[in-house]
Amino acid sequence: VGVGEPRVDDRGLHATTAAATAVFLCFMVTEGVGFVRDSYTQTTTYLGMPMSYSYAAIPASGLIMLYYLLRNTWREMRPGAPAPEGGHGWGR
Repeated sequence: VGVGEPRVDDRGLHATTAAATAVFLCFMVTEGVGFVRDSYTQTTTYLGMPMSYSYAAIPASGLIMLYYLLRNTWREMRPGAPAPEGGHGWGR
């Protein structure tokens, strides 16, 4: 933003992209739980452990990403938060 130009408040855009990402992550968690459930009877060739152990990373990582998405979105959207300045502004 140059000198004297008005700042654009991109909170609406941030909320829209966060909502779309949250929908995807919910889908990822739901389908990941299905993978874990369906693969429990399959075992790995050498270790003989259920394949679902490795597939459990899908819903677990989806939940972790959803947590951080919601936390960071709340920080950006709460009343009194400064307007985002270029980029995503997360991690502050």
